[in-house]
Amino acid sequence: MEGFASFRERTVIDFDDADLFVLTGPTGAGKSSVLDAMIFALYGSVPRYDNTSLVAPAITQGKSEAKVRLDFAVGPEAYTAVRVVRRTATGATTREARLERRQGEGTVVLAGNARELTERVQEILGLGFDHFVRCVVLPQGAFASFLRATPGERQELLIQLLDLRLYRQMRQIANGRAGERRATAAHLRRQLDEEHGHATREAVREAKRRTRELGELARRLRLEAPALEEAERVARSEDGRAAESRRQADALVAVRPDPRGAELAEEQRRLEEAARRAEAERAQAATRLAESREVRAGLPAETRLARWVDLRRRQVTVEEELAGAAERAETARGVSAAAAERRGAAEGALEASEKRLDAMRSAHQAADLARGLGAGDPCPVCGRPLAEPPAAVAVDDLDGARAERDAARSALRAARSEAESAAAAAARAQERLVSSEEARRGLAEELQEAPAAGEVERQLAAVRAAEEAVRGAEEAWRAAEEAQGAVVRRREALGDRLAAAWRRFDETRDGLAALEPPPTEDRDDLQGAWTALGGWAVATEPLLRERAREAEEAAAERRTEAGEGLSRWLDECAEVEVTLDEVEPGGGASVQALREALAAAAARADAEAKALEASHEKAKELKGRAKEVEAEAAVSASLARQLSSHRFERWLLGRALASLTDGASRILLELSSGQYSLAADEKGGFEVVDHTNADEPRSAKTLSGGETFLASLALALALAEDVSRLAARGAARLEALFLDEGFGSLDPETLDVVAGAIEGLGAQGRMVGLVTHVRELAERLPVRFLVQKTARTSSVRREG
Repeated sequence: MEGFASFRERTVIDFDDADLFVLTGPTGAGKSSVLDAMIFALYGSVPRYDNTSLVAPAITQGKSEAKVRLDFAVGPEAYTAVRVVRRTATGATTREARLERRQGEGTVVLAGNARELTERVQEILGLGFDHFVRCVVLPQGAFASFLRATPGERQELLIQLLDLRLYRQMRQIANGRAGERRATAAHLRRQLDEEHGHATREAVREAKRRTRELGELARRLRLEAPALEEAERVARSEDGRAAESRRQADALVAVRPDPRGAELAEEQRRLEEAARRAEAERAQAATRLAESREVRAGLPAETRLARWVDLRRRQVTVEEELAGAAERAETARGVSAAAAERRGAAEGALEASEKRLDAMRSAHQAADLARGLGAGDPCPVCGRPLAEPPAAVAVDDLDGARAERDAARSALRAARSEAESAAAAAARAQERLVSSEEARRGLAEELQEAPAAGEVERQLAAVRAAEEAVRGAEEAWRAAEEAQGAVVRRREALGDRLAAAWRRFDETRDGLAALEPPPTEDRDDLQGAWTALGGWAVATEPLLRERAREAEEAAAERRTEAGEGLSRWLDECAEVEVTLDEVEPGGGASVQALREALAAAAARADAEAKALEASHEKAKELKGRAKEVEAEAAVSASLARQLSSHRFERWLLGRALASLTDGASRILLELSSGQYSLAADEKGGFEVVDHTNADEPRSAKTLSGGETFLASLALALALAEDVSRLAARGAARLEALFLDEGFGSLDPETLDVVAGAIEGLGAQGRMVGLVTHVRELAERLPVRFLVQKTARTSSVRREG
């Protein structure tokens, strides 16, 4: 178990070699949850929750799922059942489930989901959930359910435990088989009457006689048929000639000229005239177009003339630009020369101010060196002693000289900037002058071959007039082309209509080709062709009518000859009940039809004779089979009556209940120290016989809690002992019993008796497990599983 009830952590309990054990521990430790887990693994339900579909409470709080795995054995087969219950938004789901059977070193999967697992467990154990918790695992509150069950509930449980459903199934099968056999016999009898009642021996003899008679008649007709058939063939041939002549004559009557022929001819004439006019107009437009194009081709190109005009305009502009450029260049050169003179003067003034400043600096330096010197002091220049003090030096204003020098520098910079700007402007003016002169020379070169200005304008006007004439001629030519195209399209449409009219004529003439109509000489004269064909048709029709009359007379003569012979044969066939309608309903009489009718009648008579003979044999077979099936139905019906619930099943249930009551009574006497025994009343309920009160019987419902526990335990133990022995085929062998209630209500003496009975039951090779918190009882059992619970989870420890 893991996450199941109070078992939060994974917990493993090994019951191997524990034939008699107890799950003990304090109340609420999780003892009953162990049984709940086993039942859940098998059936997917927990009995304590009352609702079999309620499984969500089995998941430990705080967990999202619970897992249970149960390894168990039934006889020699070992199985493993695993179920997982997961929480969902609306409760829980147990869809994940699996059942395996161990086979050698591996396993075989028997079920892969919850529904399949439950179904296979019920097949393997022979018990459903409700009966399992009554007879194998007896949880708290359900220990006495079998004792207190109604007779009907107890009867259904015994039927399932003893597998008495087998006899119900046998009765159902017998009833079903009896019904099937009776239905089969009735069907055979009905088939015999409906399908083979007519197949008597006399009917078979009569069918064979008729077959011989029809065969002889068909043989005679084969000998006489050729002459009659030849007469019929000639009559049919003459009928065909007559019909064909009438058809041809009718076709000649239908020959009528097409009234639209004259209209089409007139329209064709008009279109021919329109076509000639359109062609002439188109040729005239083409001539005008060629002439205008030739005139245009003799004139210069418009682009060349336009360029000469443009060059003339540009030449005037360049001359104007050249005069302005020369004037601007001369002015710029004068400005540049004046600026150069001012720059030279500024340079001279700067040089004079710098010389005066240098002289004043020297004078100031000498006065400074001589200041404070006397005779005998070393000279600051050469280092020799002075013979006498130096003479005083006059000093001018040094700052004024510096200011003058700085002003001269600023004036020079301004003069230089002005001179540079003037020189640059003069250079640019000179460049523009040179550029204008070059442009003038280039234009003069391009215009050397150009005509005079007036001639160029005249030629340009002539070119534009010629191009306008070409465009007008082209438009006229296109209009003539379109007009001619329209006429052509109208002629084509007329041609299609004429072709259709000729096709109608040809179809009419071709339909009369067998009559060799006159040939069509002129394919341009539709009206004349119709006139010639119509005249021929009027002349030929009477000849065809006469030919048809002659063929009809010949056909009537031969038909009379054939009819007399055929009438004689029809009379003979009527005597044997053969008519032509059997072969060709509603058709006319003919020798071939009569032969086919006789052949069909003979074949049918032969088939009927054979069918009657086969049906006669089948009737004999069906009679024998019906008798066999009726006997089988009687046997099955008798078996079903013997196995009915108020006979064999009631007897068997009474025997089982009596045996169970005897065994439980014997155990209860021992458990109650001879005070009580059990008995069954007339209605199938349990009564308790009180031997300390004059053997007075009373209902089991009047027992106290402890007495009820003893009676229920006795009944459960007896049920465990007898159910396999009484079962129809050993189903539901109860090799384990789990008890989970009631021991705390027993006095020490009764508890000792109960413990002894349980020890004896365990010694018989059956697994018996108790769930109790009664320490005295737990200590008496050889194997104890101590269930303890902490704040987090429950745990199980094996002792003994």
